Amino acid sequence: MRISASLKAHKIKTLRNKSEECQNKLAISLLNETVIVGKGASNIQYGLQTEDKAFNKFCDMYNIDVVKSGLFFHICRPWISASSDGLILKNGKISSVLEIKCPSSCKQKSIIDQLTGKSNLSYIEVKNGEVGLKYSHIYYTQIQMLLYCTGLNDCHLFIFNEIKPLSLIIKKDLTFLENIIPILDKFYFSFYLPNLCNQSNTL
Repeated sequence: MRISASLKAHKIKTLRNKSEECQNKLAISLLNETVIVGKGASNIQYGLQTEDKAFNKFCDMYNIDVVKSGLFFHICRPWISASSDGLILKNGKISSVLEIKCPSSCKQKSIIDQLTGKSNLSYIEVKNGEVGLKYSHIYYTQIQMLLYCTGLNDCHLFIFNEIKPLSLIIKKDLTFLENIIPILDKFYFSFYLPNLCNQSNTL
């Protein structure tokens, strides 16, 4: 059981109360995550159904070679993992990573409203005409952890819909990683791993 980039890393990072009791409770909750139901489940299902179409659209739009990929572990910290939707090739070599999002909320509307210039997605912001991914959002954490695990410097975030897809290049944020990695290390060895061992001993 590892600390995944998709959800666990962000929950650990954003835990407000850093007391041992609260960190221990978080570790237990992460080890006993329940199946997502309701709207969250339908959003995930839509994403899974649309991902292949989005992947092909990205390749066609930018005329580049992308190989599908899966789970990565950091070479020095195998307890930290991340998964990507693809690895982008340049001159036959891996140059960057691809992360695809298929928001069901923008299935029938623009990602950026053409009249107001505002984003219709909570994780996308528009500042001074520049479109970007919010630093505080879980997707930012996910992408930074993905770059950390793959050792790459760039991630193409491709947000797909049928109207007008959006592509952003997210750079590796060394300051962000220098702050979060020690937090994840401490949490894993002080709370996550001990609770995992306790669960294994009771089986």
